[in-house]
Amino acid sequence: MENTIGLPSLSDAGAWASIVGVAVSVCALAASVYAAWGIRRVRQKLINRARLPDLLDALSGHVAALGALLQHYEDNKNDFSTELARCEATLISIEPKLTDTIRPKINGLLNWDLRHYRGRYIFSRKAPQNSEQDAWRIYQQVMTIEQLIRNLVAEHHLSA
Repeated sequence: MENTIGLPSLSDAGAWASIVGVAVSVCALAASVYAAWGIRRVRQKLINRARLPDLLDALSGHVAALGALLQHYEDNKNDFSTELARCEATLISIEPKLTDTIRPKINGLLNWDLRHYRGRYIFSRKAPQNSEQDAWRIYQQVMTIEQLIRNLVAEHHLSA
């Protein structure tokens, strides 16, 4: 039977409907992947922010210990380095949980100041720059970072 009106045949309409259905399915899959990615990112951000007050308490403990050890630096040089390593581990845990305004300060401390204080590498020719003046400078930077994080926690009303 020939179609005189110019309407597509049933098989042509089925082919077009199949193509449209595949296109809609691909779009729906892309939207689902994008939504899942966004939900995962928000969930990760909330989990990170929930741990921030606990890590801030740990950092405060390190700051207090570093301050006490700095009072008699020459006698406590090794203990200061040990506490500084603990503080560094806490800062590494804190760093991905922070905003982009505080993160560069932590990166600068971790990648530049602490590396100079300890010595660059195990077999480096340069000796560590672990003078009392460097220790005080690092202590002041850690105190600044602690206060910035404390302000961030207060700003976002995160409970400790």
